[in-house]
Amino acid sequence: MWDENDVARYRGGYYVGLEVIKRVCEEQAPDLHSLLGLGKQEVETMVLRVLKEMALGKP
Repeated sequence: MWDENDVARYRGGYYVGLEVIKRVCEEQAPDLHSLLGLGKQEVETMVLRVLKEMALGKP
């Protein structure tokens, strides 16, 4: 059954989202203010790029 303490299985979508935003911040936005200042299209482009990189297994 589901183990609600296993974030990778029970809340996988949240975990993936966290990892994507973490990578975006590491590359583009060093702080919350910078991240919030990015435009929607810019964030969407970065998120899609990071998701593709993750799917290809890039660290």
